[in-house]
Amino acid sequence: MSRGITEELLELKQKIEQRVTERIEADLEAKRLYAELKKDHGIATVEEAETLLKKYKRNLQRKDRVLASQLEQLKEGLNI
Repeated sequence: MSRGITEELLELKQKIEQRVTERIEADLEAKRLYAELKKDHGIATVEEAETLLKKYKRNLQRKDRVLASQLEQLKEGLNI
């Protein structure tokens, strides 16, 4: 493999690892916010917390799709 392709693969691997880390952190933060809202404000704000969690997940899924698309393009370029 040429050095450029290896570097590109390493960069993509790092991006994917970063996205996984961000996803875990976002899920934990959303769960923390959900628990805090539920504890502090009762059932009336549970819907707000669920909406926030769904928003976090949608944003992460969108970013994951972009990275997956980039990975597929890279694979096609490498004929893998």
